[in-house]
Amino acid sequence: MRLKFLFVAVAAVIGCCYVLFAEPEAESPKAVEGFLDAAAFDFESGRLLKLDGDWELYWSELLPPDSFRAGNPPKPVYYPVPNTWKRETFANVPMSNFGYATYRLTVRLDESVAGRTLGVYMPSVATSYRLWIDGRFRAENGTVGDRPEEMVPKNYRKVVVFEPSGSEVELIVQVANFVQRKGGLWESIRIGTEERVAYERDKSVAVQMLVIGSLFFMGIYHFGLYFFRTKDRAPLFFGAACISIAVRTLLLGETLLVRFFREIPWEVAVKFEYWSTTFTVPFFLLYCYYQYPMEIRRTWARGAFLLVVVYNLAVLALPAKVYTHFMPYYSVFALAAFLYIVYGFGAAAIRGREGAGWNFAALTVFLGTILNDILFYNHIVHTNEMVSYGLFFYLFVQSVLLATKFSRAFIRSERLSEQLTDLNETLETKIEERTRELHHSNVKLQEANERLKREEQARRSLLSNISHELRTPLTAIRGYCKAMLDGIVKERPEKYLSLIDAKVELMDRLFRDLLELSRLEARKAAFHIERIPADVLVHLLYDKYEWDVRSKGLKVELSETIVAPDGFAAVVDTDVVRAEQVFANFMMNAKKYTPEGGRVAVHAELRREGASDWLWVSVTDSGPGIPKEEAERVFERFYQGEGARSAPAGLGLGLAISKEIVETLGGSIGVASEAGEGSTFYFNLPIRFDREEEVS
Repeated sequence: MRLKFLFVAVAAVIGCCYVLFAEPEAESPKAVEGFLDAAAFDFESGRLLKLDGDWELYWSELLPPDSFRAGNPPKPVYYPVPNTWKRETFANVPMSNFGYATYRLTVRLDESVAGRTLGVYMPSVATSYRLWIDGRFRAENGTVGDRPEEMVPKNYRKVVVFEPSGSEVELIVQVANFVQRKGGLWESIRIGTEERVAYERDKSVAVQMLVIGSLFFMGIYHFGLYFFRTKDRAPLFFGAACISIAVRTLLLGETLLVRFFREIPWEVAVKFEYWSTTFTVPFFLLYCYYQYPMEIRRTWARGAFLLVVVYNLAVLALPAKVYTHFMPYYSVFALAAFLYIVYGFGAAAIRGREGAGWNFAALTVFLGTILNDILFYNHIVHTNEMVSYGLFFYLFVQSVLLATKFSRAFIRSERLSEQLTDLNETLETKIEERTRELHHSNVKLQEANERLKREEQARRSLLSNISHELRTPLTAIRGYCKAMLDGIVKERPEKYLSLIDAKVELMDRLFRDLLELSRLEARKAAFHIERIPADVLVHLLYDKYEWDVRSKGLKVELSETIVAPDGFAAVVDTDVVRAEQVFANFMMNAKKYTPEGGRVAVHAELRREGASDWLWVSVTDSGPGIPKEEAERVFERFYQGEGARSAPAGLGLGLAISKEIVETLGGSIGVASEAGEGSTFYFNLPIRFDREEEVS
């Protein structure tokens, strides 16, 4: 249903554009060797006659009408209109894109037209012209000259009114260009009745004003959205693209900005035209990136923006006759950029991103108008400027999307209202709701009961462990004291006092570790959770214990493969002190059991398991290793294998405490080892990916 609606919307807008913008095309006759026979053309049909075809051309000559009334008129070449001058030899006449020339065309009209008021719709001419009709001077744009210092460029459309004195009309146009890459009559000149020409002019101005005003308001609206929610940058760059194209539209077609403010220098107007045109591409790329960051790469958008800045610095520093030659190359870049955007939107649509299908369809239409403009302004096709309308259509689709969201919200609201009505009218529904509430309360009671059981079990376990583990040091202390009281110890009593002090310190450590383990098992231990980048956490832990392990004469190394998607950073929500406690236990055990000259390797990497992402940290030593049957029990409290018993004494609680810490933080812990091959202790913690700019 959505797809059908989209196609209907596309067809409706394209149809409206056709009605508004399409000029009624007549099967206009073509000029042949400077003569256009339009005697059969019906001006009453409301159509305009295009003066296309081969005009007389007098290259490097500025001829007034009197020159053609002399007895020996100059010999012309015949050059197609509309067309631009090129670096070529045409009919044995060397031409250039810089220069001056005179165009002449004779048009035969029906005799009934004589004495009626007609209009000539003069388009943009590159880059100055003077117009005579039937020998009378009628209009000019800028100042025509045969040298660059004499010529003054100006470029905007005009309507010229005249009354033909007979059935033949003579048009003479002097054209000069020394300021940009294209010169000549590169758009069609059209003739019609005065009313029809005025109508076409007014319609064109009205449509452009509508589009310009809409684009400006949309740009300001999106700037407002960004101002109130700066975290989302998509509206900022979309608004900038709207303003850029609005400025561009002011300087093309009817060139309204120059028409209303004629004191604006031509060079300044062209620079603004190029700036607005070129900045549209990176603005739109950045907007698309912030809409679909997983499909559009930020490096491409930033690279495009940097390239455009460099290009526009050249536009600022150089004259138009230099930088206008770069536009065909920029057009290729712009086309490639928008093809990349279409690819990104297509990928987003395939992956089911919200609104991606609509965006893909609308952008395809927009891309068609961009392609039209590229071909039009490079004089490959003779249509009209359309990118402003393409963007206007894209905004229409965005409005449809917004309306769809509001419609869905309203439908959901209606459904909720109906559900509330049913709840008020149906007693059975109320009973079911209360039953669910009672069940929820029972679940909470069961959870509380389980928590009390865990706490009781932890209390009993603590008492049992204390009674078990204190028996041995208390027995030793009692033996030392009895020996001293019975006089068995007569010499060096400080030796036994030192042994008693060591046993007391051991008992103190035992009490503290047992209390911490009991709190962890009962989920009562305090944790201070904070966000920290995964790579920062790994280096923080490694740097604290690297030199401590090296002090024993061991080789210590760190390797990491923490690679996040472009534009994102891997972050961990954890208690850094607790994570350090686990890591320190691994490093101290590696130091304890690895002989001098051995190696301790720390490795960190990101892994994806199912739908979750994890930070894995492992510590590998080259010690004696742990037999397989013992490795399964190393995380039990007070368990010490054969290797542990042969090493300096420990309490057997460190790994048990580490296990409780990691599980509380949402991760897991383990060991991989075999006798004689060293050991690898590891733990993992859950991670997520945040945007780089949001990670301090």
